[in-house]
Amino acid sequence: MKNIYPISFPFLRSAVAGIAAGLMSVAAYAQKPVADASGTVDRIVAVVNHEAITQRALDAFAAQIARRLQQQGATAPDAEALRAQALEQMVLKQVMLHKAREEKISVSEAERAAALDRLVQESGLPREEYRAKLERQGIFWSTMKREMEDELLLAKLRVKEIESQIVVPDAEVRDYLDRAVLPDIEHTHARHILLRADDSALAASARQQLLEVKKKVEAGADFARFARQLSIDGTAAQGGDLGWLEPGQTVPEFERAMASLKAGEISAPVRSPYGVHLIQVLERRRAAPSAQQRQNIARQAIGMRKAAQAHDRWLRALRDQAYVRYMVPVSF
Repeated sequence: MKNIYPISFPFLRSAVAGIAAGLMSVAAYAQKPVADASGTVDRIVAVVNHEAITQRALDAFAAQIARRLQQQGATAPDAEALRAQALEQMVLKQVMLHKAREEKISVSEAERAAALDRLVQESGLPREEYRAKLERQGIFWSTMKREMEDELLLAKLRVKEIESQIVVPDAEVRDYLDRAVLPDIEHTHARHILLRADDSALAASARQQLLEVKKKVEAGADFARFARQLSIDGTAAQGGDLGWLEPGQTVPEFERAMASLKAGEISAPVRSPYGVHLIQVLERRRAAPSAQQRQNIARQAIGMRKAAQAHDRWLRALRDQAYVRYMVPVSF
């Protein structure tokens, strides 16, 4: 399963994290209030390329931003400024989603399921407890699934429109390394069991099977024996041993889960494009980066800077080309 992936450049994300409420198509209703199923009028506050942003959606998103800022111990701006910032974030998101649809970008069920699995895993809660926690915050699972699909669409759009265009010449890498002092990096010795997850049913079955394996190993059973018996990965004969891994050598879903573990700990089942994994960290050590790792670090840092600059230019251009009409007074 060890796989040397090309370096990718994470893009600037919105400074304000949150779950945006749904945006509805307006066409003929762009300039008049919209009634929901209960008959309650929900007025439109902005129109973006024939898509409406409603007052209810804006209020929900602004409240989500305020909650996140409070959780982070940050001071929220005044209500008017917060509302304006929230609305602009929603406008920019809708502009990008419109572009993604134009480019016929799509997200598979497997991709969405893997991303949702990652959210659950990072929460540290069982799936049902995580869902219940979200619902207490006013976020329903169906909303989360739609939001996750949007985020994956936008990530693919950024790769297509920006990341694929980023070039980092070797001369820039050499110059960076001549000036930079790079710290030691963490290496991780890990092993895993990989089960097939070609669809949601298989993934659910694999997850349940690996949960049972985890319980048995934590009770004293041999992880390596289960890996030899069950794993579909090429490391099965070695008891799932992946050897020493440097940052960036495994797929992101695997790396995030591995990074959260202490030596000796076993992860919850983790879904990736390869299937569902059960990961155990055996030991960790810090060492100077190899020559190749130094090159990777430099290329990543330069690429991220270039990508951030390109992203800002690209988003400004998209925003300028879009049809945006505010139906309420807004001051930025």
